[in-house]
Amino acid sequence: MLLNSTLAIKKDGLFFIIIFSLIIIFTSVDIVMDLKEGLPFEHVSHEIGIACLCLILIFYQLRIIRRKKLKLKNIEQNVEHLSQENKQIKDQLKKFSGDFHQIINLQMEQWNFSDSEKDIGRLIMKGLNMKEIAQIRQTNESTVRQQATSIYKKANLHGRQEFIAYFLEDL
Repeated sequence: MLLNSTLAIKKDGLFFIIIFSLIIIFTSVDIVMDLKEGLPFEHVSHEIGIACLCLILIFYQLRIIRRKKLKLKNIEQNVEHLSQENKQIKDQLKKFSGDFHQIINLQMEQWNFSDSEKDIGRLIMKGLNMKEIAQIRQTNESTVRQQATSIYKKANLHGRQEFIAYFLEDL
């Protein structure tokens, strides 16, 4: 990323540096020829001023390139830092998610849920409705409703919202 951006900056800046360098070269050649021809110093001084101005602009352009490179390097370091933070957060979230699933599984074991009730409980936790759960499990919607009722009864809870809230409340 930095390499491409740096090349673009150099390319843009290089164009101006080349133009200013060519002006300096042509002006210098003209100055030498004017001095050989014996033209007045006033005429030559204007050309010397143009050459000096171009030289100043070249140094200014080099300064701009250097500043942009430093800025890009700083941005790249910030991106790298943010990328590392993002990875750490993802790792923590993965660990937390695993712990959360273990807590859910342990509680479902304590409530003596059957394997199918555990599956339906997890799907309820994901926010799926009864029809969607029935499609996933390839069963009848009424069967899923009966198992959900059994889940709520075993957990001593009064429905879907209480069931989900039971696990999310302490988060």
